[in-house]
Amino acid sequence: MQRIFEVAQSKVIEINTFKEVLEHLEEGAHLFLDVDNTLIQPIHDFGSIPWEANLSKRFLALGLSKGEATRRSCAIWRAIQKVSEVKPVEEETQALLHALKKQGYPLIAITARSSDMISTTERQLASLELPIDCIIHCGDTPKVEYLLSHLGANKPKVVFVDDTCGHLDLAAEVLPGHNIPFVGLRYGFLDHHVKNYAPDPFSHLLHQAFTHPEAVEAILEGLTDLFKEK
Repeated sequence: MQRIFEVAQSKVIEINTFKEVLEHLEEGAHLFLDVDNTLIQPIHDFGSIPWEANLSKRFLALGLSKGEATRRSCAIWRAIQKVSEVKPVEEETQALLHALKKQGYPLIAITARSSDMISTTERQLASLELPIDCIIHCGDTPKVEYLLSHLGANKPKVVFVDDTCGHLDLAAEVLPGHNIPFVGLRYGFLDHHVKNYAPDPFSHLLHQAFTHPEAVEAILEGLTDLFKEK
């Protein structure tokens, strides 16, 4: 069943493919696009969003608090992104974005990645030649706050695509108070993959290594010795 949540001039709708975004655009609308699991995903599962979630579960199983488990898994994920190659979530997304760009729609990437990942995000999006006008890194700040700051005094219709409900639902509550028409599109193309994710043998081995300090120390020592030799 399609999920629709409406408040005044706002609503959040479930979509399964990127081309469904076109149904909700109109002249003058601004398109805000989440990055991970919406625009891009790693070429391999290593370093993917479900990969990080699985690593966090392993830290929890070792008795760490939820906050500490999240902090550690996120730090490892950020480091992996520095070398991670990506692909579009859907192959046709690239062509659709280029078509929208030619029609004059502002295309803004808005991500929960922190500001220390700016160069990484720029590299990954540029590698796919996605015609993004700007990238907003929100970190722990709610995306809707940066969205409002970006719009300034303008009040165009906002179409916001994200795979996470929370960002969209909060925007749907806040934007009507600023007289900004809003449509949130909860993008579920990768839902099945995320729900049924199981680490492959390589990822399983790395998860074991990352969750045991002695293994991490041994890896770092070995790599340090290797580069000293060069």
